[in-house]
Parts: sequence; C-alpha cells; structure tokens
Amino acid sequence: MAATAAAPLLSLRNLKTRFYTYEGVVRALEGVDFDIHRGETFGLVGETGCGKSVTALSMMRLVPSPPGKIEEGEVLFLVPPDKWARIFALESEAVSAFKALREALRGASSLTAADENLLTAMEQVLSSSPPRLDVQILTKVAGGLRAEGLAVAHKAAVLRTARELIQLKSPYDLLTRPEDYMRKVRGNLIAMIFQEPMSALNPVIIVGDQIAENILLHQKEVLAKEVTRDLDKQIAVLPHPFAKRDIDPHTGLYRCTNCGKEADPDVEECTSCKARFIGPSRKTPLTGFVLRIYRSFYARMARNPNDLVLTIASRVPVLRRYERVMYRVAFERGVEMLNQVRIPDPEKVANSYPFELSGGMAQRAMIAIALSCSPRLLIADEPTTAVDVTIQAQVLRLMRDLKERVEASILLITHNLGVVAETCSRVGVMYAGIMAEVGPVRGVFKEPLHPYTRGLMESIPRATEEKDRLLVLRGNVPNLITPPHGCRFHPRCPVALAHCGWSATEVRERLEPRIRKVLDAGAAPAARIRGWDDTDAGKLVVRCDGDVNAIRGLVEGLIAGHREEDMALGAVATVTVVEDTVVLALLPQVKPSMLEVHAGHSVACYQYGGWPPA
Repeated sequence: MAATAAAPLLSLRNLKTRFYTYEGVVRALEGVDFDIHRGETFGLVGETGCGKSVTALSMMRLVPSPPGKIEEGEVLFLVPPDKWARIFALESEAVSAFKALREALRGASSLTAADENLLTAMEQVLSSSPPRLDVQILTKVAGGLRAEGLAVAHKAAVLRTARELIQLKSPYDLLTRPEDYMRKVRGNLIAMIFQEPMSALNPVIIVGDQIAENILLHQKEVLAKEVTRDLDKQIAVLPHPFAKRDIDPHTGLYRCTNCGKEADPDVEECTSCKARFIGPSRKTPLTGFVLRIYRSFYARMARNPNDLVLTIASRVPVLRRYERVMYRVAFERGVEMLNQVRIPDPEKVANSYPFELSGGMAQRAMIAIALSCSPRLLIADEPTTAVDVTIQAQVLRLMRDLKERVEASILLITHNLGVVAETCSRVGVMYAGIMAEVGPVRGVFKEPLHPYTRGLMESIPRATEEKDRLLVLRGNVPNLITPPHGCRFHPRCPVALAHCGWSATEVRERLEPRIRKVLDAGAAPAARIRGWDDTDAGKLVVRCDGDVNAIRGLVEGLIAGHREEDMALGAVATVTVVEDTVVLALLPQVKPSMLEVHAGHSVACYQYGGWPPA
C-alpha cells in the first residue's frame, strides 16, 4: 500500500480471480492493485477480455460461482483516515517482523510440523510484491503463530501485529464481510451501470417500479422519516375541511375552493378559512385512527426496518396497505431521478416498460437506478458502448454533473481512450488480467511507460501526423488458461528483456529451428538429439543419443551467437550435462511488481528496475 496523505475511498490489493472450467483454470485476474480516491473519476482501459469487467464484479462479489472464485486479495472500502494510517504503519512493521521470523525458522536445524506450515505461510506472504497481507493469509499465519516451537519471542511479536491488522481490516474488507452486509452495499454505497442496459433491466416491470425497488430496499429509514413527517402534518390539519386549489381562469391565480380567496400554491392550508389542501379528501370516523396506525408503523420503521411488528403487519393483507404510502413516495423519487438524468416526460417513461425505450433512454434509466441512493462509488461498465456519439456526450456530461452533486467517485471502464482523456483524472491500463500501468491521465497519455501502453497510444490516428500505416501490436492476446510466465506481455513486447519470463517452451521454439538448420548443414552432433522436454517451464531438457558434451557445446554456441538478437535465448542461465541429457536452466519467471517511476505514476515493467526480485 502506497503512503498517501488521504485514505482512498476504495483500495484494491492483490486481487486474484479464477474460473474453473472443463478446459482448465482461467486465471482472469492475477494480482490487480489500484486505489480510487474520494471524488475522483478513475478510468480502467484495456483490450476486450483483459479483466476489466471481472475486476468490477469481483469488487462487488458478483462473480458467478461456480465457475468463478476470488482466490486472494482484499477490497478495503470506506476506511477512516486514522485507521488507514494505522494499517499502513502496522503493515510496514509486519513485513519486517515476518522477514525476521522467516530467517529464524530457516536457520533452524530441524522444524516441527507446525513450524514447517508456518514457514510455508511466511513464504506465501513474502513471495509476492508487495507482500500479501490480506485477512485470509494473516488468519492462517496467526493460527501457526499460536503453536509452540522455535523463535517464541519472534512469534509473540508477529502474533500481536497480525491480530491487530486482522482487527483493523476485517470491518472494511468487502471480501470477508457476510453476504447480508454486501446486500446493503450493492446498489446503495456501491452502484453499477452495466454494459448492456436491455439485458440488465427487467423487461416485465415498468421503469419506475425498478427505480423504486432500489430505493425501498436501501433507504427504508429515510423514506419512513419522510412519510412520518407528512403524516404528522395530515393528522394535525385533519379536523379542518378539505379544499382544493383551483386556477382562476381570469387572473391565473390559485384560489381556495372553500372560501374563494387567493391561496399560495406552496402552503398546506388556506390562510383565510384554514381549509386543508393535504390529506384524504373524504373524512370518515376511522380516517384519523388509520392515519395514526400508519404513523406508528412508519415511526417503527424509521428506528428499525426489521422490526418484528412490521414483519407481522406485512403478512396481514389489511395492515399491509400502509406500505402503499411509502411506495408512492419511492415512485415519485424515481420520477425525479428520471428528470435529473434529463429524460423528457419522466412520468410517461416511469410507467413504460424497458422494451418501449430507445438504447439511450434505457442507458439513462440504468444511470437513474444506480444513482437513486446517492452511492459513494459508481462503477460504469462501458456506459457509452450502445449509444451514438450525441447520446454518449450527454451520458458523460450527466455522470460528471451527478458526481459533483452527490460527491461520488466513479470507476469508468471503457475502450475509448478519448472518453478517458475527457472524463478521468487517473487511469489504469490492464493487460491479460494484470495491471500494467497506473497514473495521471495526462502523464499516461503524454509519456506512457509500459510498452503495451505505448503501443495503444501509437495505434491511435492523429490529425497532426501523416502515417501510411498505424502501429499494430504483433501477436495475439494470450490464453489465460495457459498465460505466459513472468510478464504476460513479454511474447508481444518489442523491447522484452532476458528476465521478462521466457519459458522452456518459448526457448525451445527459438532453439529447435536453429538446431534443424545446422543439422541440414551437416553438423554431426545435431543428429544425436532424440527429443525435447519442456514440461517444466523453468528448464528445457534435450535428450541425446550419445556425444552429450558435443551437443552441449553446440547448444552453447547457438545461444551465444544469437543471445543479443533473441531475448528468449538470453533467458538461458546455465547449460549442464545430466547423464544423457543437456539441461538448460532458465532465469526465474517472476511477474514484475509495480514501481513508482514518477510521482503517482507506476508501471509493472522490468525496464524500470525491480530485477532481481527480492
């Protein structure tokens, strides 16, 4: 976690999500990290299938299970500034303490089974960069620290730190909270505008009811207080006669139908005759009693929406009528939200079904639902994909205006770099389930650091430059069932280094054609090669039929002669002979960690350092 003056609204750290399919395990997200600060718009860009939508669904724990599963990570949401600072300080202490304990256990001549399990947990914590300190792994470590064994003093200190971190993080980590809590968060504190409004909206429920449903689900206490105040006013003026405010056709002014005098359109009773303009038009002996019963129900709801009396009343048809008042208020709020998203004739649209709306209107209805409870974080998953350019500009302007009105933060997921440049303050670039680069929009667009980001920027046509052909990134997006080792972009990278993560299969693909070429040229040792074994990504085994040392010399010569032009061959660290095989040991294949190159601008690329990994 980067030190920051202010605690972010949401901090996503080391998020890993898998999908278990019949073809294999899809590693959709591999250690995604970024922060979203209060009041900012954060853009998330990348190719189709890179994991943008899966990141958003993982944040809200909406990944379908099965086949999906969130394996690791933490999503810290709404952490108070004082506790954020304390978490940051404790994590620094914990890393130092964990390293000291790991060295103490490694130096022991023998370990108990409990200490071996603890050492394994320590390696899991410290092997990632930055170290993995989520609640799940801390709980596992704390369990091992309770056992007796070596380094008892070290264990006691680490246990205290781990327990305090668990205590501080647990209330704010969305991945560890119960499902009941997440239901209160979704649509209320965190709302999402889905990519396809026509598939997200229910086709058999009118739009107004869908907005009202979200308001009723999350804001019962607020609505109950509002209804209670309205009922108090009705009960207070109930003894007065009921009247209406009609418009005088000659003067255009409002007049009381009871006394005929001019009436203010904003008051609730006539100032002349005290006739009431609110409440039931027909008063019966039971009217006051019914209103007082309703008021008692709503007063209970304002204190506790799950009150037992309300639960019983909702199951009695006669008593359940009190809910109509609150539904009417929620529906009126829904109409107001449609008006705020600039839908013409919002009353008509509120009573329309989704299939009666155009794509732009359906998208605005989705935005109205998402903003109906004034969320702290709005996730917009490609909100401008299904609309034309004119509606796109209106949707972006609407989101910006509403963000300022409710002081919300926005996570904008899109392919459109122009939208990001216009709307966002910071941007994160994703590639194949990893975060390649994060920084200010101006910095990332003007001076991109990651080769993938540079490729994206150079593939955009510019009016100021004349090119015969735009840049095209060579190769294809990798299969995430068998993703590349190390940096996932290195097979397509024009500036890849030897230690970017070349696997045995990639080395074989470069070396085998050169072996065939020298074989065709009549090199005798090459004829002794009987097979290749690249099942272990960290080493390539060449099986030989005699003359092993000659084959080793041949391989070393080919590697030395082409190391500079082919970085995959540069990844070979040593060439040794083991019985009748030649073994090519490769450099470690480690994913590059995020490095802050400029202030607030980080990149995951070995060109800027980070090798060898700690």
